[in-house]
Amino acid sequence: MRTANRHQHKKGNGEGAIRHRSDGRWEARYYTTSGMRRTRHSIYGQTRQAVAKGLRECLANTDTGFAPGQGNISLAIYLSRWLDSIRQSVKPTTLEKYTRDVNHHIIPAVGHFRLDKLEPRHISMLYTDMIQSGLSPTTALHVHEVLHRALDQAQRWGLIYRNVAALVDRPRRNAFVIQPLSLAEARQFLEAAKQDRLHALYVLAITAGLRQGELLALTWENIDLSAGNISVCGTLQHLAGAGYIVTPPKTKRSVRRVELTQQALSALRAHKVSQSAERAVAGTVWENSAFVFTTAAGGPINAANLLHRSFFPLLARANLRRIRFHDLRHTAATLMLQGGVHPKIASEILGHSSIAITLDLYSHVTPSIQRQAIRVIDTMLWDPE
Repeated sequence: MRTANRHQHKKGNGEGAIRHRSDGRWEARYYTTSGMRRTRHSIYGQTRQAVAKGLRECLANTDTGFAPGQGNISLAIYLSRWLDSIRQSVKPTTLEKYTRDVNHHIIPAVGHFRLDKLEPRHISMLYTDMIQSGLSPTTALHVHEVLHRALDQAQRWGLIYRNVAALVDRPRRNAFVIQPLSLAEARQFLEAAKQDRLHALYVLAITAGLRQGELLALTWENIDLSAGNISVCGTLQHLAGAGYIVTPPKTKRSVRRVELTQQALSALRAHKVSQSAERAVAGTVWENSAFVFTTAAGGPINAANLLHRSFFPLLARANLRRIRFHDLRHTAATLMLQGGVHPKIASEILGHSSIAITLDLYSHVTPSIQRQAIRVIDTMLWDPE
């Protein structure tokens, strides 16, 4: 009797036939029918649990439009169906990013290859061509992550036997450089912002450290001017074909309540008065979007327009170097830590998922924090009474 037969297992609930082969691997067998033709398929793995999981996924894929073994379709067709299959399981913004990477980068370059004929060299050349064309390594990395996820699903569905994206070196992400404003520069920036209709937005960005999308998603219901705090509940996103939507923040801890400085409260009160005046001028064309920061007609603000029509010109008027909007958030974090705010509190204000992220991102501030700590200890132990 062969060893494989001695280890034959009855199929579990919804599993199919699974056996332990003489070469040490586990095998799951199942059949598909097309017309009058019945085809046997096998899944191999090192453990029974692994092949049982693969078998369940293959048998459960009747809604994907694929039959196991259909790796002879083009990558372009597969990716289109894969995007449809994840539509209900990812955020709309994530789906839009995946779709953009698939349609703009992956399909034009390698979409014509058969799914089961795609090779690591094809993927490697895709990344090389992207970078040589002037795109950043970070963009290539994002494409890699999408392709890897898509092919991983194809492997679980039994369409291919290996994920070729896993066999290619990941493009290296661009070095992340934080460029916060110094204290003097922050004062210079806020002084110039006093003449901007979005003065309150910039005060919040530097004093509370809100992300751009969080600022643009704020409604007046999120702001308690009497208690002096705001509730960050979402981020504003623009989706092609769907318009503006407010999506959940980046992490669970991004949903937070932030106490406001007196300068921020004063700026918000003045902004509310100015917005009422703009509403009166706009009359019937005013859009009742309920957002705190709007266009002159009351509609949501486009993130790109905020940068090019307000933020970058404001930096120029303030005679400051050009930075990213997100660097205002980094400025807020740096000033907090340099001012002696405990990293745990700063982490909560910023909405980081853990204090480790805060300490890692702003390690450049650590030396000054250590010097402050040493001075405190010095004073406590040796300061004369």
